Amino acid sequence: MDNQALKDGLLEAHNALVEKLGKQPYLAFSLDLETNGRWCVKGAYPNSDMRERLAGPYCDTPEEALVGVMETIRKLPSEAERNLRTFQKKVAEAIDFGNQHGIEAQWLNPLVETARALASNALEAR
Repeated sequence: MDNQALKDGLLEAHNALVEKLGKQPYLAFSLDLETNGRWCVKGAYPNSDMRERLAGPYCDTPEEALVGVMETIRKLPSEAERNLRTFQKKVAEAIDFGNQHGIEAQWLNPLVETARALASNALEAR
């Protein structure tokens, strides 16, 4: 694989990640030869807080590393799935907050029913 093919592979991975995230990552991918002698495509941070880093598997060749990161990207949840997970988490946090602070059942019950429906739909989708 020549330099241009490696550049094209990294650009393809970047474009696939942008499509999956629905936005540009904070930092782009890099193709690295690690001290263990194996290759990895890594370093893509979706957000500026840099808490989460995306990386493919360690591989014996740069070509395998590019294929591996594409598989990693393919497995990422879509923007809609991430939004639903965030919503589910916020509903659960609201229920917990209400329970901890004595919020009346009339306000909590609709949230509990929403949480049940979300959980039921998630189980049926699998």
